[in-house]
Amino acid sequence: MPLDAPSNIIPSFKKTKDPFTNLQTGCEFTVRLTFTQANLKVQAMIDGGAYEDCTFDVLSQYPPMIRVNGVTVPQDGLSHPVQFKFWHDDGTETSDEVESEVLVASFDMAPPPDPTGVMVTVLRDRAGVVPDQVKVEWTSAEDVDVICLDDLGKKRNVAKMSESESFVILENMTRYGTRDGAVHAYRFGVQAYNRSTNSSVVYAPPVNLTASAADVVEPTPDDLAGTAIYMSHGQFVSWLTSQFPAIDAAQITAVWVNALDKIKDVVARGGSVTLSDFGVFKAQWSEEKTQFRNGTYTIIPPARSADFDLSSGFKTGVKLGQVMTDTEAALT
Repeated sequence: MPLDAPSNIIPSFKKTKDPFTNLQTGCEFTVRLTFTQANLKVQAMIDGGAYEDCTFDVLSQYPPMIRVNGVTVPQDGLSHPVQFKFWHDDGTETSDEVESEVLVASFDMAPPPDPTGVMVTVLRDRAGVVPDQVKVEWTSAEDVDVICLDDLGKKRNVAKMSESESFVILENMTRYGTRDGAVHAYRFGVQAYNRSTNSSVVYAPPVNLTASAADVVEPTPDDLAGTAIYMSHGQFVSWLTSQFPAIDAAQITAVWVNALDKIKDVVARGGSVTLSDFGVFKAQWSEEKTQFRNGTYTIIPPARSADFDLSSGFKTGVKLGQVMTDTEAALT
């Protein structure tokens, strides 16, 4: 009676990695199949070459699983097709040969060496609308990323440079970080990379640059007059509870929160809440629209959104800088 060939073959590939660095250390090939251990023969083919003999370890009997040894995957970070061939041989006769489906395996490249000689030169500091310029230099035989670490500690990739380049001039780096017009410390670093992984980031000593003033808010006339008050939610609740010292603060807070929740509930259901001398919280619906995009007409259905209309007394009072009722506003 001829030998039965191995069957129910399900191959798999897994990258083995160092648990601390998460870098790939090897390639593991396992196969689930029905086989006779004493008679099993295994060969592997990679990149369409010739089949070569492999050894195997039995990992499990139920379900039957083996690990195939002896498959050498180039450590180049590229994909490589791998296929296995199985048969039984008891020394007197052999079974039919059975090929597995093709797996795609890869072995990550080792991390590139860290760049050396990283230095930064300030070519020009920011002066009004004229932006800053810095020159970053390094030595590396690999492609690199140039990193900017702003004064808030946020890291950004600001340039990609090829292996043939050794410096880059960066402009307007102070648009990052705190934009208050003051002088802040910035750090610039270089990180080599290949198709699989990166080196460490090597930083030059920090340099001081004058930041953009884009976020500086000029004081309003009310700020200059000292009348403007900016209250957070917590500050407002504290003020509210202080107006009723005879009532428990927790009860006042609960009333306030419940009132806000009621307004949101009414508006969320499509209704409105009118508060005299204050305004109207209401829901409004957009109209159905037809939009043409990428050669296709799409119907955008109506959608509900929240809206708030200030009362006439609120509007006029803010304009005049005082608290007014709607009736008083009508008399102005």
